Amino acid sequence: MPDEAAGRTMMFNAGAALKAQPPARSSAGTVQPLSKPTDASGGTLVFGASPSLAQPPAPAQDDAAARSTLLFGQAPAAVTTPAPQPRVPTSPAAPSEQLAASEAAVPADDGATASAAAAQSDAAEGEAVEPVEAAAASEPSSPDAAEELLADGDLAAEPAPGRGPPRALVIGVAAALALVLVLAGVVFAVKKLGHRSPPPAALDALGDARAAAEKDTLASLAEAEALVNAAIQGAPNARFPQAYAELAEIEIAWADALEDQAWYWGEKANRALAAGDDKKKAEAEAKAIALQDAAKARLKTAFESAAAGNKMDPKSPDVALALADYYRAAHSRVNLNRELKRAGLLKADEARIAFVQGAELAAQDDATARAVEKLKAALAASPRNARVRFRIAQAYLAAHQDAEARKELLATLELSPQHERARTAMELLTPAAAAAPEGKKE
Repeated sequence: MPDEAAGRTMMFNAGAALKAQPPARSSAGTVQPLSKPTDASGGTLVFGASPSLAQPPAPAQDDAAARSTLLFGQAPAAVTTPAPQPRVPTSPAAPSEQLAASEAAVPADDGATASAAAAQSDAAEGEAVEPVEAAAASEPSSPDAAEELLADGDLAAEPAPGRGPPRALVIGVAAALALVLVLAGVVFAVKKLGHRSPPPAALDALGDARAAAEKDTLASLAEAEALVNAAIQGAPNARFPQAYAELAEIEIAWADALEDQAWYWGEKANRALAAGDDKKKAEAEAKAIALQDAAKARLKTAFESAAAGNKMDPKSPDVALALADYYRAAHSRVNLNRELKRAGLLKADEARIAFVQGAELAAQDDATARAVEKLKAALAASPRNARVRFRIAQAYLAAHQDAEARKELLATLELSPQHERARTAMELLTPAAAAAPEGKKE
């Protein structure tokens, strides 16, 4: 440069619309400076450059003779707009600080140059603010906005903490539990209801026991008891409530037989007392007491058998009838009526229901007519049942209808010649009447 002492080089922006012109030369060949030089010697001023890329002025050098170089006509550096980066905090004060630094670098006394720099700074500030606004727009402004983004699928669909297991897992666990419950129900049903039917041999033994029990003697009742036990043992895994009901009926019939004998011995004790024979009276009373105790033991066994059958099948009509007959023999009228009602609802045999009702009425005063009516209805369904026949005779004896009682006692001995109580009753009526069945038997 011609002027070495005052030589400073300045570079002005050569825009796309303006063509850079060479500076005019003075007569002395020196270049007139457009503005005052900055306080910091050796600084390079670049006009039109983006404020975001402007560099802070270099620190002052120790050499006071340092020179500054001004470049003319150089194109401004390209301003690169950074890509929007979400979640990167950008301080909105940065463009203002850059603008302040740029204004500080421009001389205050050159109005035109300052105006151009301000315009460039405004443009750069707008460009710098755009990435900040884009980043701010990408951030959720509130928790509600974040939930909306999550619902729209903008954010990753991850299960929120604390919301429980996934729905598919819950459904799978519920299905597994339901399957376990179903299997448990099947196993329970197989154990409770899946028993086999009684074998034919057990059913035949049960039929023989019923036929033996109809004879109503102590020996035949013992035989019937053995046959029923054999039937139960022959079907250990079978559902066999009718066998337990029949065993209970046999024990009740046995208890009735013992009670009948106890009553007869009581009558003999009274006659001995009237005759003044204290020895016979004491013997008769002792026998009556022993028979009553034996009858109570049989009733206890009867109840246990009926309860076992009821546990096996609460809807068995045979079991309901057995329980009704037990409460009749135990003189529990309330329970008797309840079991009779249940037997009727279970469609039990009407003839057997009539027998229980007739036997209960026979033990009551002034109920002989109704008792006989019920017992004859039961006899019509089972005409060879000596037990029913003898109960009719008992009803007549209680009503002091000796002629009718004798007739029924003879019919009982025809069905069961070994019937002990029928013989005893005949002896009580007339001593001669007891020989008639004996002679007929021979």
